[in-house]
Amino acid sequence: MIADQEAELAKVVDPFWREINGVFLEIWGERPFRVAKDDNELRLHTPDKFNLVKGSYRGESVFGDFEFILTLNSKQSGLSVQRSSFQFFTTDEREPLFRYEFDRSRDSKPRSYLAVHPRREGDTEELSNGRVRDIEIIEFPLGGDVLRPCLEDIILGLNNHFKLGITEDERLILKRRIDQFRENEMETVKSIP
Repeated sequence: MIADQEAELAKVVDPFWREINGVFLEIWGERPFRVAKDDNELRLHTPDKFNLVKGSYRGESVFGDFEFILTLNSKQSGLSVQRSSFQFFTTDEREPLFRYEFDRSRDSKPRSYLAVHPRREGDTEELSNGRVRDIEIIEFPLGGDVLRPCLEDIILGLNNHFKLGITEDERLILKRRIDQFRENEMETVKSIP
């Protein structure tokens, strides 16, 4: 049974792997994603931080570190993203500037959220019980199991701020993928009882 599920998962993940790598190939000329098997899940990830800037932004590069943990959906007919993580760094920082996370199994906090990491102590403060204290990480909720941002949404947002060098044709490629993602999300919403 497990071997059958693994074979089916590998068959279903191939189109997703080709599609996501295809976007990066069209825009950056590279296929950065790799597939690894972890227990009953497949891990689609970038083994190294990927430079998203064609050139530089204020002398800095913007790097992405991406990961999807995939399983077969409940009907065994397609993929289900169990977890995803999109982290963004400048230069050689160890901590990301921010990251988008999704974890389907997370119950106590938002399943889909943006986590902002202050760059220096004191960058971000909050008022708590009448006094100011530093915040290590701020988590902003973003949707849930469905209707959350996709990687292409985030890349377009980064391009707006960091001027990654994405051309109008490349922007249309990303927009097409966003539209496909939204269609899939809407189909998922329709199938929820």
